[in-house]
Order: sequence, then C-alpha cells, then structure tokens
Amino acid sequence: MDQILNEEENKDIKASEENFLEDIKAEKSIKAFKEFKDKFNKGVVEEKRIEKVLKEEEKSRKRQEEESLKLIMKLQQEEEQAEREKAKKMEEESMRLIKEMELEEEKELKVRVKNKEKEDATNCEICLEDIDIKDLLPLDHCEHLYHSKCLSRYLVIEIDARKFPLCCPMCKDEVSALDIKEILSKDALKKWEEYTFKKMVESNPKEFSFCPTPNCPYVFIWEEEEKDTHFHCPGCKKDYCLHCRCEYHTNQSCAEYRAAVMLVIKGVE
Repeated sequence: MDQILNEEENKDIKASEENFLEDIKAEKSIKAFKEFKDKFNKGVVEEKRIEKVLKEEEKSRKRQEEESLKLIMKLQQEEEQAEREKAKKMEEESMRLIKEMELEEEKELKVRVKNKEKEDATNCEICLEDIDIKDLLPLDHCEHLYHSKCLSRYLVIEIDARKFPLCCPMCKDEVSALDIKEILSKDALKKWEEYTFKKMVESNPKEFSFCPTPNCPYVFIWEEEEKDTHFHCPGCKKDYCLHCRCEYHTNQSCAEYRAAVMLVIKGVE
C-alpha cells in the first residue's frame, strides 16, 4: 500500500515538474516574441524616419534647382535688356548726329540756292542745255549745276553699278546724303541706302560685323580684344562663337569643336 502511495506521489511530482517546465518555456516564448515585436516596431519607426529625411532632402534639392533656374533666367533677361538699351542708345545717338548734319547741309544749301538765283541761267553739265531757275539743282560739295532729272538718271546708273560713294560726274566730289535724298525716287533711295550700309560695314571690319547666319541683316559692334566670344543674334535667334564664326560650342575650344565636326563629316562619308 505504501508502495502504491509513493508511486502516486512520484507521478504528481513529475507532473508538477513538467507543468513548471512548460510554464517556463511559455514565458520565454512570450518574452522572445515581445523582444522581436519591439525590434520590429523600432525598425518600422526608423524606416519611416529615414524615408521622411529623404523626402525632405529631395524637396530641398528641387527648391535649390528651381531657385538656380530662376536666377539664370533673371540674369539672361537682364543681359538682354542691357543689350537692347545699348542698341537703342546707339541708334538715338546716330539719328541725332544725322539730323544735325542734315540741318547744317540744308542751311548751306539755302544760301547757295539764293546765290545761284542771282546769277544768269547756265548750262547743265550733263546734257549741256540751258537750265531754267526752276530746274536748277546745285550740289552741296561742288559748284557744278545740273537738271534734277539729268542728275537723277546719272545717280541711278551709278547705283545699279554699285558705285560707292556717289560722286559728282564732273569733279568727283562726293554727293551729300541730303542731295541724294532730294534727287532720288523712294525705290532708288532704298536701294542706295541698303548697299551703302553694306559697303560701310564691309569697309570697316574692325568696327562692324554681320551676323554669321546667311541672309541675316543684323549688324553689331564687337572688338577682338573682348574675352567673351559668345554672340546671341537678336535677329535670327542663333548663337555663335565670334572667334571661329561657328555655332557656339560650350566647354570646347575652337580647335576641339572643328575636330569634332570633321569626325562627324568623315563618319557620314
């Protein structure tokens, strides 16, 4: 009987020990789960924090890019405005000088006409016929007299031959701009102004220059001593390097650009 009781007691003790061990394992599992959960939550929080920091950095970068672009556009606008103001001042100064010259020439002409009216009628140096006082056309820079129609026909022939400058047919003194405007028709005057302007630019290459674009009429002033060779034409809207007269080549010397163009041409061939 005592043996049976001892066996029962041993079973109860063994069961208690097993239950105790199970409880310990369960507690360890719960603890381990809590630790894992804490680590996981911390990882999620850290990941969100990093994501937030990256988004803020991206926003900051975009703001900086936008500000830089605005600054560049502002500088370009200021540069273009300065160029327009410079061109406007040059044009105004040119018109002022031309007007002063024309007024002075007009005064001198009036004096000469009055003097000529007092003289007897004379012959036209071109057709050799008598000139009535109403057909008298004295020139500013010389004493020779012509019919207005005779001199007009002569000047048109000279313009068609691209003569520069236009001169008196007798003494070869230059005919003044005021005389030319009074004598020529609108079409002939326009033709003369266009080729005279072109001749003036071509004869002063150190002071004036045409835009490199073919048929672009824009003329500008550029000194070879200037370091900045970048030219933006307001007429045709193209950009050129004034050193080599080619399309503007950023971050390339003229020699490097020509070498690159030759490689492209050889590749095409």
